Amino acid sequence: MCGRYAIVLDAAQVAAQFGAQLEGSMPPNFNAAPAQNLPVITNEDPGRVQFFRWGLLPDWAKEENAGYKMINARMEGITEKPSFRKPIRQQRCLVLSNSFYEWRAQGKVKIPFSIRPTDQELFAFAGIWNRWVNRETGEEIPTFAIITMEANPFMRQLHDRMPAVLPRDQAHRWIDPKVRFEDAFALLQPYSPARMRAAEVSRDVNRVGNNGPELVQPAGEVLEPLEA
Repeated sequence: MCGRYAIVLDAAQVAAQFGAQLEGSMPPNFNAAPAQNLPVITNEDPGRVQFFRWGLLPDWAKEENAGYKMINARMEGITEKPSFRKPIRQQRCLVLSNSFYEWRAQGKVKIPFSIRPTDQELFAFAGIWNRWVNRETGEEIPTFAIITMEANPFMRQLHDRMPAVLPRDQAHRWIDPKVRFEDAFALLQPYSPARMRAAEVSRDVNRVGNNGPELVQPAGEVLEPLEA
């Protein structure tokens, strides 16, 4: 799964890597969490970074807090599930990130690790999005979820699931409307275990209110890339 991540946006870097414009600025977020408005690039508007709420709300959801249950969308069966089958075909997005957190269970204790690709300073999770309309107020809320899959050998050291991290040269295809759905779906592959690194970090990350660069600094064990 993926329940927290870090994102620091630089307009020039976003434009060079994804061909999208960042209007204004975004404060660094080292503890991005569900229900926050976070940067995405959608297939509907691939030339612009937008800010959507993390936690997908399908059209039929009755209340806003339903999104807390849908921060992740499991790849397995995603094309059949009522909440996801329309977005996966028609409403795909890139969720921008620099690293993500996962917790390794050690007995009754869970140890947080910060994980990142070694070949991308800024990368994208494969995501899906939807605009939910509050039936009582008419307010429109754009939302998203991150797609997850079975862990690769590297991530299995920490957890049995992992987010769908897209290769640098393939991310644009995920949101390209000219790419057939079958070809876009084929991009959902576990990231190379030879291109991932993780480091134990402070348990301060457990509290959403903590948000600073110290959260991603190594504070213990380091997991190096696994050789192919």
